[in-house]
Amino acid sequence: MKDPRPSEAEVGPVWRQGAFRSVWLATSLNSFSNEVGLLAFPTIAITMLHFGPVEIGLLRSLENVAVPVLGLLAGVWVDRFFPSRVMMLADVSRCLVLLSLPAVVIFGTLIAAQLYFAAVAVGICVLFFQTASASLLPLLLKRSALVEGNSYLMLGSSTARIVGPWVTGIIISGIGVAYAFAASAVSLLVSFAAVLSTSALFTVSRPTGNRTDKDQYAFSPKPRTEYVLFSAILPCGHSR
Repeated sequence: MKDPRPSEAEVGPVWRQGAFRSVWLATSLNSFSNEVGLLAFPTIAITMLHFGPVEIGLLRSLENVAVPVLGLLAGVWVDRFFPSRVMMLADVSRCLVLLSLPAVVIFGTLIAAQLYFAAVAVGICVLFFQTASASLLPLLLKRSALVEGNSYLMLGSSTARIVGPWVTGIIISGIGVAYAFAASAVSLLVSFAAVLSTSALFTVSRPTGNRTDKDQYAFSPKPRTEYVLFSAILPCGHSR
């Protein structure tokens, strides 16, 4: 059976593909949200809970604990389900966690345990999103277009790393750290909408020899070892 991925002659440059643009937008906005968290979490911990260096170090460690603990599980889940659905679930879950922080700040009920929990939850969502988005790109693009596609994704992430801290600093100094978390949540909602509005991300299938099996994610009894290991190791390169 013919490879379900569109050929370059059918689509043209990578950027002309609507499904790829949606993935690019989603990953870029998630990178922006990551940068917001890197500044907003320590700021709220120091200004409202009076954390010291030890507590800040623990908070930062909890943000990254998901990679070694759940890395293999993330690879298994993404291999069994459509990556786009995992991306959406990660966006929604992370958005709800981030929105809970401005709420408790407004009512003055923020406690250390909630901030620690939020750090762990955000780390888990980031892990699953990055694993899913990385596995989705080869399903959308031909092998010859992967380098170009990855270059666009890296450009988006790099731009977010430049713009994110600056925008976060402006928000925190201007209207407060709670609004930084709200801005991060809004970016994730836009990411969610970008994936949800692109039907091609839910119908893409993985070539398997002479046939394609669109239900492979849901019914594959045994995920491939090399894929799971790659998915588990990849997020390590994004952790800082």
